[in-house]
Amino acid sequence: MNRRFIFHSEYDLPGPPARVFDALRDVDTWQRWWPQIREIERYDERRGRVLIRSFLPLSLDLILTESVVDQSDRRLRADIAGDLVGWSQFHVKPGNDGGTRLIFDQVSVVTKRGAATAAPFFRMAFVANHRVMMSSGMRRLARHTA
Repeated sequence: MNRRFIFHSEYDLPGPPARVFDALRDVDTWQRWWPQIREIERYDERRGRVLIRSFLPLSLDLILTESVVDQSDRRLRADIAGDLVGWSQFHVKPGNDGGTRLIFDQVSVVTKRGAATAAPFFRMAFVANHRVMMSSGMRRLARHTA
């Protein structure tokens, strides 16, 4: 059964790359602009717990561990554990007219009991749920960093 998901998204944001990168680095403030982030618990400078929920009646409890922070290339990568296992990455690049081109990639396997069994059958719903979460968060990030 295929519980593996690969996501790739690109967004154009009006704020400057440095401001977008700083907002993404500041995990403690994600809840202010990303409505699907329900709870954040910081363990230390590199690790923390994030509880997320989008339109499906399914919450995901994740442990994120920062694995790459490249200031010069404006790349943030985190390993994911918990209800998903894998990694996600934001790459912040200069965009048009002083704005930002934000590239998001994620590769993960659903491990949450029940969701892991359902993943192959509800793949399209899981993908749509992810898209709603990302596009909503990126619209709010755009306003937050403009």
